[in-house]
Amino acid sequence: MKTLKCLIFLLTFVAGNALAAVAFVGMENSKYAIAGFRPGRSAGIALMHSLWVQDASQYVRLSPFYYFHLNENLSGQYSVFYGTTYEQTYYDYGADLFLRALFFNRLIELDGRFRPQYDSDLKFNYGYEFVGKISGWRDIAVFGGIKNIPEFRKAEGRFLAGMSFSVKNLSVSPEITIPTNLKTQYTRVHVNFLYELSF
Repeated sequence: MKTLKCLIFLLTFVAGNALAAVAFVGMENSKYAIAGFRPGRSAGIALMHSLWVQDASQYVRLSPFYYFHLNENLSGQYSVFYGTTYEQTYYDYGADLFLRALFFNRLIELDGRFRPQYDSDLKFNYGYEFVGKISGWRDIAVFGGIKNIPEFRKAEGRFLAGMSFSVKNLSVSPEITIPTNLKTQYTRVHVNFLYELSF
């Protein structure tokens, strides 16, 4: 009887994790392609690869992550990562802690990110990002914030603003970023998107 209970528990656990499996693809900062897999409800792994050659080299990053819910209005994700160029001209590694808080029936969202990171050439950087988002009609929201997490490689203080659109398993977030010293000639426009497939 005890063996049967253990077997039923094991099958339920495996089936629950299989049903919760998610694969995803996306793009970050119009520069990196992202693909990943989450076999259960929480843990997974992501692979990031540069879309364009920079300094005659491509960049690849591997990042295992853990997604958690503290309650229905507070969630987050913790990850560690290691990245390098194909020619190993430089490498970087670090950790990333992301927290999301929802208020007023999900009308307002506050996001925070902290990323200590080491670059073999640029040394240590303690990155941050704080973003406020207001949801309006259906799955459309506007957001704004401040960050110094590198968009490409070098850390720089920047203001950001944009909109996010969500349709079923697809979310798209075009954004504009401006240096905090307001030198608008260094303004950048990015498109970020993520598509998830559950099975």
